[in-house]
Amino acid sequence: PWRDVRYEHVQVAVQLADRNGATSADDLTAVLSLVEPLARRNNLALSADDIAEAARHAQAIDAFSVDVDLLIGLNIVAATDGDALAAGPLLQRAAAAGLAPAADGSLSALDARGELLFQLVNPEAEAFDANKSTLGVTLQFDVPRVADGLAVFDRMAALGAELAAAVGGRLVDDNMRPLSAAG
Repeated sequence: PWRDVRYEHVQVAVQLADRNGATSADDLTAVLSLVEPLARRNNLALSADDIAEAARHAQAIDAFSVDVDLLIGLNIVAATDGDALAAGPLLQRAAAAGLAPAADGSLSALDARGELLFQLVNPEAEAFDANKSTLGVTLQFDVPRVADGLAVFDRMAALGAELAAAVGGRLVDDNMRPLSAAG
């Protein structure tokens, strides 16, 4: 039955920026080169925004996003540089704090509606394994996507301090500077 459906307008949209940066003029040209033959084959009139203008708009969106899109991370590492942490106790404590496994291998803290508050991730780019050790883990949250960010940060920082204490590690920032409660 879908073959009998007729449309007066078809609209193709392109996301102009994401965390990988702005969509380039070349990318926009590539999308247009895919749409043009389709329009011709179906006797459709085609109108498109100016590619150079759209690329400039993409750059402006990306620049704005860089200023407001913050991902805050707190790292838990061994007390001695180069040592590893036992993943088992760390994962047990995280689970006891209510973090649940996510499809990507991270552990997620969710709000009452099931929305992500923050995550415990393995910077070694593999799923956590309770039987292995790790050089460190990162607690992170996406500032613009979390309501009441200060309360979520406080909860995440408290859990970070608890996890670090549980495995004899240190809570540090991205520059490996120790973080204290006052800090």
